[in-house]
Amino acid sequence: FSANRDDLAYKSPVSSLMNRHPLIRSFVVQFQKEPDHAISALFEKPSTSAEPVLLGQLLMKPLDLDRAMLGVYLSRRTSKVVLKAYIDGFGFTGMRVDKALRVFLQSIHIPALSKSSHSTPLDYMIDSFASRWYEANKGNVAYDKDLAIRLVRALVQLNEAIHGGVVHEPGPPGRLKRNILNRDFIDAFRRYDPRGLVPDELLDKMYS
Repeated sequence: FSANRDDLAYKSPVSSLMNRHPLIRSFVVQFQKEPDHAISALFEKPSTSAEPVLLGQLLMKPLDLDRAMLGVYLSRRTSKVVLKAYIDGFGFTGMRVDKALRVFLQSIHIPALSKSSHSTPLDYMIDSFASRWYEANKGNVAYDKDLAIRLVRALVQLNEAIHGGVVHEPGPPGRLKRNILNRDFIDAFRRYDPRGLVPDELLDKMYS
């Protein structure tokens, strides 16, 4: 992962070459207008099928793929397998969960609105991220998937409380909306983790 996409394209000849390929260029342009049509056109050859895992991996590659439309497509429940492959493609094994979360959120723009009254696209995408991060790191942590999801939700809620939004407004955060102390964050999380499976020291690092 690189915060600068130009650097990434320069350092990776394979990615740079793929972004110049006419088929990929056409896919990027069409995806911005209508993702389903772009995917159908890309996999229209008789010898090729729109295999969800392959598609999830492919969506990571084009550096100029429309991130807002990508968020709309991956937030669909029908794209669940594709989203799983997309997240797994980052290779989050061994990466601390808050850093992995930052990488994921910088790669995509998650839509703010939802037709469902039960959960928002952000809730769905965050829970999906947490599940895949846990599967990649379950041998390195002392807690289960449910607590991993709780931890990621807590990080998002902390950011919402301090900055007022995670993905709805592009660019750096503005002035702090609330001053929440690290002890407040840790004490609040202990309601879900009374045994301290996620150590205070780690929670403090994540808070920082």
